[in-house]
Amino acid sequence: MVHRELTASDLVSAALRDLIRDEDPLGVVSIYVDMPADGADRRAEIVLKNQLADLERRVEGEGSLRRGEALRSAIERVMPTIERLLDPATSGRGGAAFSPLSTSEVTFLTAPMPLPSRVVLDSRPFIQPLVELLDEGRPAGVVLVSAHAAELLDWRFGDLRPLARVTREFADDGGERSGPVVDERSHREREQQMRWMEQVAAEVLHLADEQDWGESSSALMSG
Repeated sequence: MVHRELTASDLVSAALRDLIRDEDPLGVVSIYVDMPADGADRRAEIVLKNQLADLERRVEGEGSLRRGEALRSAIERVMPTIERLLDPATSGRGGAAFSPLSTSEVTFLTAPMPLPSRVVLDSRPFIQPLVELLDEGRPAGVVLVSAHAAELLDWRFGDLRPLARVTREFADDGGERSGPVVDERSHREREQQMRWMEQVAAEVLHLADEQDWGESSSALMSG
């Protein structure tokens, strides 16, 4: 048996093209798993197994003995992978497995974002949920801003990854003063704040190009 493992970040257009090229004369069974966060919650497992049983009955009802046997064999091959995806110890919120009926190959992936449980038998892998995942999980920049620093993070497919930190300088108050000295200090503080904001903006623009964020970015102010 040949196992091919992918992750959500592998799903660039080339990987999707390679996957959809896996046409099979008897069909490819595509299984999507809503991976449980709670080990006691077995609803996803029950739904999935009911869908697999329904698929087997439909194929048997078509009267093709060869296709029915090939489907049962494909499900047997893929079930260890499905059981692993249903294990709460496996990281991720969504999983998928693809098994052609005419070969022993199994392709599977895990994603940090949910994928609805679904079973489809078609001539090629059913990839619509993966296309939707790519759209919903596209890269974005996140900026966490406090009074002292700005944290720049990369968000994609539900994961946050820290990239850079820009700290802010503060004017030395030099003790309690009044009059022109206070005005001068306020002016220095405004200048420092503007320089800091320019630093943050420059770093965001640099990372946006480097991380392919496009226009997807957001800022969160904190104390």
